[in-house]
Amino acid sequence: MNNGVEFSSQLLKTAIKEFHFFLEDKPESMDPISLNSLINKLQEIDIDKIRQEEERIAFWINIYNALKIYLILTKKISNNALSHYQGQFLFNFKIGNWRFNLAQIKHGILRHNQPPPFIPLKTFKQSDERTYFAPATPNSKIIFALSDLTISSPKIAIYDAYHLDFQLSQAQQLFVSDNFIYDIEFKRLAYSPIFKWYAKDFPNQFLKDPQFVPFHKTQLPYNFKNYQTVSIPT
Repeated sequence: MNNGVEFSSQLLKTAIKEFHFFLEDKPESMDPISLNSLINKLQEIDIDKIRQEEERIAFWINIYNALKIYLILTKKISNNALSHYQGQFLFNFKIGNWRFNLAQIKHGILRHNQPPPFIPLKTFKQSDERTYFAPATPNSKIIFALSDLTISSPKIAIYDAYHLDFQLSQAQQLFVSDNFIYDIEFKRLAYSPIFKWYAKDFPNQFLKDPQFVPFHKTQLPYNFKNYQTVSIPT
């Protein structure tokens, strides 16, 4: 199975559909067999052949979000646990010939092996061959595509290689407009803790922007329990 991005889109689309029925409390409409079947096919993907930058990023974003939904639906793990670094190590998945957990996908690959928030160590050791699957250069917009599936987190969406830059820009713009709110006249700023957790990813942006140094800052609450609403993708 070589078309990794197409498969990742199919997997995430199926996961979102199941999550929709879960949120609507319609267990009779759910089809866990289909989702499990796709999860099992992850090991058939030749991820070594996903080399184009946009394809690589879109693939791993979709896989990360799909696996998070899968764990919530099948393992009954609270989203609070999955959203914390330690909880992301609870389960690993065979993708191609390699094994990954959520932390390794998020921080080791998509964040270009940057240390997780409040953790001094990188997820992968320098000698770990899985660093090969990371994007060639860090892209701070990616953090706005990784959903915790809660009302406080970035919205979930299916990403593709052809529209990736536009999609990531839209994801950032959507999240920033609702979660980084400032008043120039009164020098007040309210922000999601995501901008604090990943401040190192945004040099000279957001909380690192010199213009906001004198502002009175208020951190917005982050809700780990209430899930965001989703619609079934067409």
